[in-house]
Amino acid sequence: MAERSEASFTEGDLSRHVIRLSGFMILGFLAMTLAQFVEAVYLGIVGTEALAAVTFTFPAVMALGAMT
Repeated sequence: MAERSEASFTEGDLSRHVIRLSGFMILGFLAMTLAQFVEAVYLGIVGTEALAAVTFTFPAVMALGAMT
């Protein structure tokens, strides 16, 4: 069996560790933003009321996503 390598976050450049750990969170936020944009484009075609509803709830969705 191969040995597990353990990451030591107490040594080395702090900014590199922060970027390494936050990469997946950044990708998640980009995916959420892209999904909201695609929904907004589609709902803009459907009607202005539907687009207004999604635009109104967008900040709440992003805030809830940031808390999880």
